[in-house]
Amino acid sequence: MILILEMVQGKDILHMDCDPDYNTIKEQCQQLVGKDYVLSVSFDSKILPLENNDGLINAVGSILEQIIFLELKKELPYLERGPKQKSPDYYNRKIYEYELKCFEKSAGFDISAYNAYIEQLVLKNGICRKVFNTKYLVFKYNLYGCKIRIQKFWMLNIWDLVSYTGKYPISIQNKRGIWHNIRPSSEKGWADNKRTAKQFIESIIKSIELCPNQLHKDKIIQKLYAQITLLPI
Repeated sequence: MILILEMVQGKDILHMDCDPDYNTIKEQCQQLVGKDYVLSVSFDSKILPLENNDGLINAVGSILEQIIFLELKKELPYLERGPKQKSPDYYNRKIYEYELKCFEKSAGFDISAYNAYIEQLVLKNGICRKVFNTKYLVFKYNLYGCKIRIQKFWMLNIWDLVSYTGKYPISIQNKRGIWHNIRPSSEKGWADNKRTAKQFIESIIKSIELCPNQLHKDKIIQKLYAQITLLPI
């Protein structure tokens, strides 16, 4: 969705406008469930399968990112790849952002580096972009020898994806007292329809207050509140 600024009784407010291709993207991704993709290489005019190994497992996310983009592009002429090694993975209509996340057994992927995410939030319209205009395309897969099989799919908002019930305001990877990455909750948690954008934003602010490796906390929180006053939450 995109947030559009309007004037109502002399006050600036924002309202939400969803990606017109939202349903198409969701349906196209859902149709990938149950599909197999065979991984192979060509050598001396022969096709050789890639067997299941640690190197292959590490490469699956990148492989699926390309496969899923090509599948979606068939029905979505405005879909584009994002910048390499940066957010997002895909753009649609140059406005709406999509992040691809994949896992095999349990959701142990990183959503974002914590400090990098906060840096994005404090930019102009950062909350609009990173909280409301970004969707997460989450795929669970299995590896069968040289095959990737898509098992499940979820389209989630950031506020659906994280956990609020652990030691910290949101689910964080903490290594020796340094906060590194924002992590997801379990699959079961994603079905909790009581989670809201307001809850996520409030939890992010609490996390900034507690984060041991976050500098300029007051300034960051002030910038976030300046954006929040415009939000319809």
